[in-house]
Amino acid sequence: MAWNLSKDERENLEADLAAAIPYSAEEMLVLDGDVDFLRSKATIAKKLLEMADKCKE
Repeated sequence: MAWNLSKDERENLEADLAAAIPYSAEEMLVLDGDVDFLRSKATIAKKLLEMADKCKE
């Protein structure tokens, strides 16, 4: 599957990543009901950018 991000998509994901510190893998395993939506968006953005960069190679 190709992960070709447009310039706008990449900029939006990078802005989400810059807005908060992503959750670590260990933190994501703890479901205590306390959700930080900015950190959740940053975590998803980080993963999508990593996937896009990996598919570029």
